Amino acid sequence: MLVNTVWMATWPDSSYISALPSTSDHSPLILTGMNRIEEHVAFRFDNYLTQLPGFLNSVEEIWKHRIHGTAMYETVCKLKLLKAEFRRQKKLKGNLTDNVKKAKTFLDKAQALFTTYKEDIYLELVKSCRGFTLWLLNWKLACLNSGQSYGG
Repeated sequence: MLVNTVWMATWPDSSYISALPSTSDHSPLILTGMNRIEEHVAFRFDNYLTQLPGFLNSVEEIWKHRIHGTAMYETVCKLKLLKAEFRRQKKLKGNLTDNVKKAKTFLDKAQALFTTYKEDIYLELVKSCRGFTLWLLNWKLACLNSGQSYGG
């Protein structure tokens, strides 16, 4: 059996056995040593994808594909195509799982900072509130002096 360098790089331990012919004069070849690690990732569906524009159209387009094989093979192939499309849509929208992880990390860091610098943050908030209150009072006085209503 002839193979190329790409084959040998992918399956370096592969070999074959020539089996006895059964109904024809051709001998089937049985490949062995095919220790390629395959990654089986479950089909995961995020419900928010259904709210995206064009969701149903993309599903219908993929489901219209003509794939030759058993019903199970056709279904698996179409699900793989859907999986790729959903990944593409997630990247366009922003991966919800990644966004949640980033938000959780940010929240954890903010809480740690707040715990560490609680008094400093409290003082900054008080200063900001006092500054805003002073600005608001000045604005109300300016409105009253000019005869305008300030809605308060």
